[in-house]
Amino acid sequence: MVVKAFGFAKSARLLKAIEYKSTFKSGKKSPGRFFAIYVKPNTIGHPRLGLVVPKKAAKKAVHRNQIKRAARESFRLRKDLLGSHDIIFSAFPGIMTLEKNLFRDLLEQQWEKIRA
Repeated sequence: MVVKAFGFAKSARLLKAIEYKSTFKSGKKSPGRFFAIYVKPNTIGHPRLGLVVPKKAAKKAVHRNQIKRAARESFRLRKDLLGSHDIIFSAFPGIMTLEKNLFRDLLEQQWEKIRA
């Protein structure tokens, strides 16, 4: 029986400022009303995710953490389909007005764009 690893290991994260800067600078931006996704191909062989949720997007730390948790979970479940990319999720003000289901649907649309 083959079991797929759906964890969110350290190797699946953007950790260094230089990695974020590089993706912001030379990555393709897919803007939206509530968040943007920046995508840049990498040579690592698997996708990595970086999260940017500023206080302007969600005032309380609890809300910022909820947004990050939902984005991580969505990425974690679809990372096998995303290819070899560095991806940054960047939240905008107003994201807290979204319902959870709509947020998940919008993220799913972004993952489909990356796959294509």
